[in-house]
Amino acid sequence: MSATSPQSPADADPDCPPPAGPVDAVPDAPSVRAKPAPAGGLGAAVWAALGIVYVVWGSTYLAIRVVVETMPPLLSGALRFGAAALLLGAGLTVRHGWGRCG
Repeated sequence: MSATSPQSPADADPDCPPPAGPVDAVPDAPSVRAKPAPAGGLGAAVWAALGIVYVVWGSTYLAIRVVVETMPPLLSGALRFGAAALLLGAGLTVRHGWGRCG
């Protein structure tokens, strides 16, 4: 009899829990099956989100093409990050109010 594989529960190490059985053996286990897709296909909200991504992503590539031809790279990067900071600040002001910290 080896020390790594006990032959009976009396030989088992008391500090180690017994090996778990299959999930089907547990009567109160929650179901983990995925819900079926709706019969009508994708909803309108999904198509609207995909359309927004298409327009925003496409306009980003167009803006990069124009900026690369007309501006120095560091200036265009500074303007991009400045615009992002203003948009984030405006969003936080709308959400939390003016002058509120934390």
